[in-house]
Amino acid sequence: MFMNKYAVQNAQSAGTNYWVISNNRINKGSSNVWSTDNYIFTLDYLDGKLYSSSFVLNEPVYIIYQGKYLTASASKAQALTFKNKKKSATDKTQLWIFSIDTTTKRIKLVNAGNKYYVNEKGVFGTNAYYPSWNTYGIRERNGKISIQNQGDAGTEFWSVSTANALQKGGVSEDQSYIFQIVPKSATTGISTIRNSNGTTDTVYNLNGQLVRTVVKGTPATEGLSSGIYVINGRKVVVK
Repeated sequence: MFMNKYAVQNAQSAGTNYWVISNNRINKGSSNVWSTDNYIFTLDYLDGKLYSSSFVLNEPVYIIYQGKYLTASASKAQALTFKNKKKSATDKTQLWIFSIDTTTKRIKLVNAGNKYYVNEKGVFGTNAYYPSWNTYGIRERNGKISIQNQGDAGTEFWSVSTANALQKGGVSEDQSYIFQIVPKSATTGISTIRNSNGTTDTVYNLNGQLVRTVVKGTPATEGLSSGIYVINGRKVVVK
C-alpha cells in the first residue's frame, strides 16, 4: 500500500511486471520498476470505512523505529541514528519530509531542518542530488513502511544497525517493514492515546484536539463528520 492505494505485481514464474488498467480492463503492464503510478487500486471494506495510510507527503513527519526517532547528524559524514524524542518544539533534527520526484515518480527524503537529502546508503548525500540514485520505493504493511533503493542504487531494503543507525541492506522485504511514520501535526493526540488506560477509546482530530472519549465497545465514529481522525494510535477515515 502507498497513500491509501495498492499496486498489484506479478511474481515467480509470471514475472514481476505491475498491473495496469486499459479500457476498463486489468492487464499486465510493461514495467517492473517501482513508481507512484503503479498504485492505482483502492480497496473498500464491507462496513464502508477505510483505515487511512500513515504515510504523508510534503509535510514534516517523524520516522520511528522501536520507539526511537530518526535524528539528523551534525555533519554529512556521520550516520543518521535513532534516538529518544527531543523536547524542544523548535528543533527540526528529528523531522523529515517525503516528496515525489517528478523525474522518476519515486520518493525523495530530506531533513526538514537542514534540507539535506538522504542518499542510497541511508546517510546525508555529499554529492549533488541525482534522481536515478537518490529516490526510493515505499510500501506499507500493518502500519509500518518499508524503504527500498531503486534505479541505479540497486534494490536493497533499508534497515537499522545494532548501533541504531540507518543503513541499506541486511534484510528481506518481509523484514523491512520496520519504520513508523507519524506526522508532526498528529503527535499530541497519538501520544495521549497511547497513554490510555485501555478501558476507553479516545478520538482526536489531526490537530491533536480531543473530539470524544467513549467506552470500549461503543462505536467511536458514530455521528462524526466526514474526515480523518486518530483513534487508538491509528488514523481512521470517516465518510
